[in-house]
Amino acid sequence: MGAIAIRRALADAGCEWRDIQFAFGGSYEVDNPDAVVALLGLTGIPFTDVYNGCATAASALTMAANTIRLGDCDLGVAVGMDKHIPGAFTADPRLYACPSWYGEVGQFITTKFFGMKINKYMHDHGISHETLARVAAKNLRNGVLNPSLL
Repeated sequence: MGAIAIRRALADAGCEWRDIQFAFGGSYEVDNPDAVVALLGLTGIPFTDVYNGCATAASALTMAANTIRLGDCDLGVAVGMDKHIPGAFTADPRLYACPSWYGEVGQFITTKFFGMKINKYMHDHGISHETLARVAAKNLRNGVLNPSLL
């Protein structure tokens, strides 16, 4: 899946794999970038696997952008390589400050999980819904200013 995504992105960009100077692969399950490189061809570039939970894609993309910003490279790839069954986490809910029964009764799904987690955080730290709304509004306002979206 990762190799197919990279090939399609390269075709869109009018580039070839041999033009790429580095890559970041966002994955929990594909912890060996060699699995993708074997399908694309060896070029000697650094291909680093990134895992940061639900922020994996953002982390891989940020690391790729920062690599270019540093001036060492001009062209790189950030690719996600996991496909999960819809709806549920397979992790132990206790690792995320939730009781074990939470997963057993089918409540360990992404939307409900993060909704309940933010409500608990807000309660524990005295954060109001209005404050959370201001954070969301600020992020949306800043997101619109992203030149790549214009």
